[in-house]
Amino acid sequence: MTDAEPRCELLWDPSCPNVEAARDALRAALVGLGLGPRWIERRVDDPALPEHARGYASPTILVDGRDVAGAGPTCGSGCRVYAAGEGIGGAPSPAMIAAALRRGARARGELVLVRHGETLGNSSVRLYGATDIGLSPLGEAQMRRAADALRGERFDRLVTSPLSRAQRSAAIVREALAEPPPLRVVDALRERDFGSWEGWTVDEVAARDPAGYRRWREGGLEFAFPGGEARQEVVDRVLAALHAPGDPLFPTDARTIAVLHKGIIKVLLGALLGLDFGEYNQLPVALGSIHRLEAGEAGWRLVAGNLVDHLGDAFLES
Repeated sequence: MTDAEPRCELLWDPSCPNVEAARDALRAALVGLGLGPRWIERRVDDPALPEHARGYASPTILVDGRDVAGAGPTCGSGCRVYAAGEGIGGAPSPAMIAAALRRGARARGELVLVRHGETLGNSSVRLYGATDIGLSPLGEAQMRRAADALRGERFDRLVTSPLSRAQRSAAIVREALAEPPPLRVVDALRERDFGSWEGWTVDEVAARDPAGYRRWREGGLEFAFPGGEARQEVVDRVLAALHAPGDPLFPTDARTIAVLHKGIIKVLLGALLGLDFGEYNQLPVALGSIHRLEAGEAGWRLVAGNLVDHLGDAFLES
């Protein structure tokens, strides 16, 4: 296999007697395909279990987040029973796992988008775009929880913006990954410039610049923030980075994680999913949220958007 290796996860329960058989089957499948015997193990009763791995019985093997037997995350609890021909000794068969690994090797790629954490300027309620402002203690905690949700995953590259809140968030996440990937800082992915509205709350915009507020709420891509950028200008620079010749920003044959800003994540989701402004502008992108996409024959698709359960009591409406 020459593409990026599929991500393997073994979900297990200590009371299940079939876990060792699952390890043996997974090891045999990986070695048989010339891959290293590497995988992530997660206990099914771990309260920090990532969203994509919840609801499975033991033992379950996931390849790129999908059950090798084709079941969904409601296949029960306790020890899992595999149908005839699916398993050996209460575990998935090496042949079944190998088939899933081959499908994973042919997959076009995966993209995980993460929004940075809360800032010292309270980005949950204030418009901070071009202003370079750092993470608050709450923002640091949000990113540690996002990092925990991604802990042990492998990525081929990490992308972020030049602004310190994004770079610090990216550094926290990077430390939790199985093999810290190379970092790429892309200037075009900095947050939009709110101009004279920088640092204002939405209520302050409405009170201080009511005409501008109405244009903002009613306008489309032609709207420009006073003294700042037009929405279309932001879209243009993001698309230019996305489609730049040479080294692609998000290769469709690799796993990329990008720690970015709310406005930039929305534009990227719109561009990758084929959404118009009215659609992507309404997408929720919470501080510390995680968004998973995968590439296929028809392009990118959203697997899970605005994942926030990992934040717990650190979640903020924003």
